[in-house]
Amino acid sequence: VPNPTVGVGYSREQSGVENLMSVSVSIPLASRQVRIASGMAMAEAQKANFEIGRVENRLRQETQYWFTQMESATVRSE
Repeated sequence: VPNPTVGVGYSREQSGVENLMSVSVSIPLASRQVRIASGMAMAEAQKANFEIGRVENRLRQETQYWFTQMESATVRSE
């Protein structure tokens, strides 16, 4: 969705001899490249979220493994 910008300006030049007024309108147009880049950025974000989930699962499994090892060692030492 384009986000238009409207501007109005006023200035005086040559020691107040000239008065200038300006009006501007800017409407950015989403080009094909912008849409492609946006899609690629979303794909990268999804990939990163998947990787986060994978690392979290691995850390959970490793933590459970080492906790079990510690409990086992504690029982053997008693």
